[in-house]
Amino acid sequence: MNVQATELGGIEHLILLDLLGAKNPLIRSYFLDTAWLFDAMVSAEKRIGDSGAFSYGDDQSMAPGSWRSWFVPRQTNGMNFGFIGDDHVPFLHRGVSILHVIAMPFPHVWHTLKVRGNLLSR
Repeated sequence: MNVQATELGGIEHLILLDLLGAKNPLIRSYFLDTAWLFDAMVSAEKRIGDSGAFSYGDDQSMAPGSWRSWFVPRQTNGMNFGFIGDDHVPFLHRGVSILHVIAMPFPHVWHTLKVRGNLLSR
């Protein structure tokens, strides 16, 4: 069989960072084949937070023991929270594993010109 290599074949995992600019996102794992990548991000966040790297100045809300994770830990290997259509779909249909890092529910500022509660001036 004559199999041709393509650039698509060189993509091991697609990581889509989506809707992450709003305050206090909640991020879930959506695909079982990249659950290990999600778990690695949860672990890295915990190590960084516990080290004190999230703290800034006199604000103690992100100090070790005070910060809150943005990731919703996976409870079981068999759970998949569903499908969100987005830029990753063509890759998914071609067999590329996906890590969709997206805030849920969608931030209230999604598809608006609001920045920190004010309208962006033009």
